[in-house]
Amino acid sequence: MRLPAFHNYKYDEPHLVTAQALSDRIHRPEDFPQVRAADRTETPDVREAGVAAPKARPPGARMSQSERDRAYARRARGEPRGMVIAAIAEYG
Repeated sequence: MRLPAFHNYKYDEPHLVTAQALSDRIHRPEDFPQVRAADRTETPDVREAGVAAPKARPPGARMSQSERDRAYARRARGEPRGMVIAAIAEYG
């Protein structure tokens, strides 16, 4: 997942990441019948739990820069958006 308002440098030509709201609909696991029922029941409902549990990282695996940026942005909740963007942009 890339944060909107930041540049994606994964490819030769960097591009600005944007987000679009194409619908107000909230999709539920039942909307995806091709996914096995067992997989749907093991996925926590983030809205009910409040936060999602981080995925387990294999021992010795390093975080990507995108993961570090996202973690910083989450820790900076309540700070002015511009300050968070500037801090992450300055670091990278």
